[in-house]
Amino acid sequence: MINKYLQLIWLRAIGALKADAQNSYLGSLWWILEPLLLASLMYIAFSTGIRGSKETGASFFLFLITGLIPLKWTLSCLQTGSNSLLNNKGFIGQVYIPKWVFPATVNLSQSIRFLFAIGILIVFLLFLEIPIGNISIPSLIFIICIHMSLNFGISTWLAASVPLVPDLTHLIPLISMTLMFTSGVFFDISSRPESIQAILNFNPMIPILDGYRGILLEQESISPTAFQYPILIALISTSAGLFQIQKLSKYYPRILQ
Repeated sequence: MINKYLQLIWLRAIGALKADAQNSYLGSLWWILEPLLLASLMYIAFSTGIRGSKETGASFFLFLITGLIPLKWTLSCLQTGSNSLLNNKGFIGQVYIPKWVFPATVNLSQSIRFLFAIGILIVFLLFLEIPIGNISIPSLIFIICIHMSLNFGISTWLAASVPLVPDLTHLIPLISMTLMFTSGVFFDISSRPESIQAILNFNPMIPILDGYRGILLEQESISPTAFQYPILIALISTSAGLFQIQKLSKYYPRILQ
């Protein structure tokens, strides 16, 4: 039975990708163009030393883009995944399907887009003569898996909670902005006072983004112990989301009417 649902997730995710590609001239290229354009704007706005130094130029742009692309993956999963049950309420009322299928479908389609974007980013780094031949592939795979688990956990918990508390939909943009401005996308966390670092480190995206930058820009191998906090958040949110979905599975069709 689980194989049947996995096939359904795959087919729905691919269908979503095809639909998005058909609805715009550039299709999935927007997945890489959007963070590139945003990084360009942020570079213009913040290239006066927001990282805690006066460093500008290509290195700062790469610092921005290697943070924005992974962060966009998370924000897209949260924004679309949180409404995945609401957006499929007609389908849920007609056919029984485990409700975790809907946030899982969103996460898979967004993950495929991210893999496409990270591939383009690696080609971009190669064009800039960054020594990507020394990239640790096992480290990159590891951090992508941790990142994917975190995205799925948080978006599944939000998907399970939004039908019960619709006002949460108004908080999703605020949550997204909080993640963006506290995850070190625009500045180096280590350059901030220790008291501020202690607060910022509650954001599980900080070690994730640092890991991507270390792998792609510094060709470092990462230590799994550095990701204990994101792994913990992923486990807690996934368990809470799946438990809530399972417990309320029979009630969602009634709630979503």
